Amino acid sequence: MRVRMYRTVIGGAVLSMLSLLLAGTALGVTVSSFTPTSGLTQTPADGTQCPGAVVAITGDGFVSDGQVTSVSFNGTPSPYVTVGSNVTVYAMVPDKATSGPISVTTSRGTATTSSAFTVNPCPYTASQVVKVSASTTTGSAKAAIVSFTPKSTSGRKITITGRAFTGTTAVRIGGARAVFTVNSDTKITVTVPKGAKSGVITVTTAAGTTTSVKRFTKI
Repeated sequence: MRVRMYRTVIGGAVLSMLSLLLAGTALGVTVSSFTPTSGLTQTPADGTQCPGAVVAITGDGFVSDGQVTSVSFNGTPSPYVTVGSNVTVYAMVPDKATSGPISVTTSRGTATTSSAFTVNPCPYTASQVVKVSASTTTGSAKAAIVSFTPKSTSGRKITITGRAFTGTTAVRIGGARAVFTVNSDTKITVTVPKGAKSGVITVTTAAGTTTSVKRFTKI
């Protein structure tokens, strides 16, 4: 009787360990590719000299395996990260980044690319601009602002609609930098900053900066 119980306990333990191993493998975050494969760093941090390339990273588990907590370029964390879906995350190349692999970290682990991202340093010469622009803007459409509501408010939130908002790095209202959330490729929710004045709204992505036709009125 003791022998039978002993074997049952051992067998159960083995099955439990196997189940945990299989579950851990299934739940692990993965990365498979990224585009573009090279780009500029954001230098300085406010992007006034170099805008910083926005890289689209493809993989799996960016939502289901826990919230993405960071994206790093050869160990340097990105200042702007946007999760597009469970299989896509966008990140800007940070200041002082060096060429190397890209790592995506969630609450359940870290996945690293098998190939290296090539950093094009800033400042750069005119000859480098031509080379870099071809690699960083391929397939990237410039954002467009169609409308925003409300058009005047004393409150804190407005909604901008348009297109190609994925990978947005900055939103300004009347010249003041605002805190924003990219809800989708066609929608951005913006918190009106305290220092905002009446004026146009601008949205900046890797493809450039677009400006609203109509002006926002700060009441």
